[in-house]
Amino acid sequence: MFRFDNFKYLKYKLEQKWSEITASKGYSRSSYKGETFLQRLAEFRVLISTHPVLKISISSVCLILIVTMLWLAMPSSDKEKITDTDKAWFYDLNTKKLFTADKMSFPPVNAPSGPLPDGRPAGVLAHVLTFDLTGKDKSQQFIGYLEKLTDKGKQEWQDALANGTLAKMNWAAGRLIKKVEDEKWLKADSPEGIKIRTQAYKPNEKGHTPNYVNPK
Repeated sequence: MFRFDNFKYLKYKLEQKWSEITASKGYSRSSYKGETFLQRLAEFRVLISTHPVLKISISSVCLILIVTMLWLAMPSSDKEKITDTDKAWFYDLNTKKLFTADKMSFPPVNAPSGPLPDGRPAGVLAHVLTFDLTGKDKSQQFIGYLEKLTDKGKQEWQDALANGTLAKMNWAAGRLIKKVEDEKWLKADSPEGIKIRTQAYKPNEKGHTPNYVNPK
């Protein structure tokens, strides 16, 4: 289904294309400001009619827009249906197994196996990814990386949730990540952390990037 977010993106692309066209021709927005909407519309029509290249460019953009909207509205049996869920994947550091918990839980969380030997919670967030467009082939699923928060970071995120200020939080605040096989946790925004996240979403030999697997 065509979503409003997609419309905003397409609107942005159209505005960007218009800016590129006018800039290449030496035009500016201020050159075409009429006193009324009808005057501006008339000036715009004159601009298009007197510049064939501009007319072709705008027609091409409109055609692309129509085709894109039709493609987005067309149901596909190959793609996994995006479903809203209140669950997220977590990884039990004791048993090395996945489990699900509330997606608003800030890791580390309590795991089915109990705490770690040092008494800390054993459940960390797991980014389960797949190259399978249907999302049904579990053999193609893999854990891109694991994620948890420092004690201070977890408290800050919990406070932000309680105060309704999550949108103001820096995503990387107190966030640590690592590969499943690694021992050392790294800052999410460090060069090493960025490398791990980049590699997790690296396209395969077919050029497909992996998608997150939603828990059922």
